[in-house]
Amino acid sequence: MQYFPNGSQFAVSAGLGAPIPITAITNADPAVATAVGVNTGDYVVVESGWGGINNRATQAGTVVDDDVPLIGLDTSEADRYPQDTFTGNLRIASGFFGLSQITDLDKSGGEQQV
Repeated sequence: MQYFPNGSQFAVSAGLGAPIPITAITNADPAVATAVGVNTGDYVVVESGWGGINNRATQAGTVVDDDVPLIGLDTSEADRYPQDTFTGNLRIASGFFGLSQITDLDKSGGEQQV
């Protein structure tokens, strides 16, 4: 279970852009995907045949020549992320809105009220 400190801010994306094909990806930490149309700082969702990163949200690092570092995604373990099985897309998340009613996170409570 993951805990967040009090005062954390949460936001949800209202939409995802069209799939952008990933033409190559590295076995590295962070993973670097080759994809046309992603900009530095974009928030993206990874769609991949690699279960460890499928449907993961991340932020694009500094994009150089269509090489997109995927911050926080470690694909350096080649046995877990074999190059010959990779297929995937990136989808840019947009239209974020804040969840201002979350004031405190607790591992208990929230039981159904009758």
